[in-house]
Amino acid sequence: METKTILAFALKSMTETGTFEGKLAVYGNVDEVGDVIDYGAMTKTLNEGGGQIPLCWQHDTGQPIGTLTLTDSPQALLCKGKLVLSVPQARNAYDLVKEGVVKGLSIGYTVMKYVTEASGVRRLKELRLYEGSLVTLAANPLAQVTGVKQLPDTEALEAFRNAARDIKDFHRRMIDGN
Repeated sequence: METKTILAFALKSMTETGTFEGKLAVYGNVDEVGDVIDYGAMTKTLNEGGGQIPLCWQHDTGQPIGTLTLTDSPQALLCKGKLVLSVPQARNAYDLVKEGVVKGLSIGYTVMKYVTEASGVRRLKELRLYEGSLVTLAANPLAQVTGVKQLPDTEALEAFRNAARDIKDFHRRMIDGN
């Protein structure tokens, strides 16, 4: 099995439930290892697998940390991920992504069809996709983290609740004439 690491996936948001969105693979550009993935290269495997694959930590299939639901677009293979936060490594991954330490997504695949261009670039025409991974180092500089939704600040939330309760009590005393 080959792996394809994509630099700094585009993460739209990550919620307190461990869900996120991003770009698992970007089409049409030469990555750091001299490959270009063509749009449509994963159509067959997506149709066969129902558009869902395991999410692993650093391509370690012995460390699944969630699932990825995939959607193909002409620009990229888009993913909606769900981390299983009760798994310690998934919780660690969440914290590292949230802090911007880990920004990459990568695919584990087998090349089914490719063409080598005169320049030496390998154009990937068909891939069998096995897994997607959160990774530290990646190969495609076009995919970037765009934002991470933080967990709610519990101290601030508690202060807000207390203030709302106090205002409600004050309002009630004003109406009652106390």
